[in-house]
Amino acid sequence: MGADANMTVLNTLADLLDNRSPYSANKALPGFGYSGVSGYALGAISFFVFARLFDAVPPGIVSFVMVFTFMLCIDIILAAMTHLFLSLTGVKEGSAAMMFSAFGCSNLAFTFLLPLGIISKAGTHGAFLSFAAVLLLALLLRIKLLKRIYSVSFKKALLFIWLPYAVLSGLVFIAGVYSVIWMVWLIL
Repeated sequence: MGADANMTVLNTLADLLDNRSPYSANKALPGFGYSGVSGYALGAISFFVFARLFDAVPPGIVSFVMVFTFMLCIDIILAAMTHLFLSLTGVKEGSAAMMFSAFGCSNLAFTFLLPLGIISKAGTHGAFLSFAAVLLLALLLRIKLLKRIYSVSFKKALLFIWLPYAVLSGLVFIAGVYSVIWMVWLIL
């Protein structure tokens, strides 16, 4: 299970990223689900260790479970919203489950947070620059995988990856404005 399982994940990722042919919804790609689950697990562990390097989260298994659950829930919501937006525009290929597995595969980019976190802890650059670079890499991987799964253009994939983030950011902004108004109302 050791080296063979890792090679299966890497071979699946290489096939997903390098193959130019579109991925059909009817064709089963072996190891795709396993690669997604591995990506979620390794991405969450790497993000947790990176956050612990800078004391952003408290230590302990409960904190890790909270980080893992939060990352999983956000990706479920983003995959569902992305699939919904794509299906509303008439794209017939792909499924939300494949999109969720693809998001897990793209979370493998978070493993780069560990070496970048150690380098930024040495004082060469800030932690935000490391996180922003890895987040950009993960988003670019999501765009590439979305292009492959749904057979859409780069611009459409870019739009549909950024659209759920924009919706969630708008909702957070509205909630923030509402909470400030509510606090002012309580004070007055």
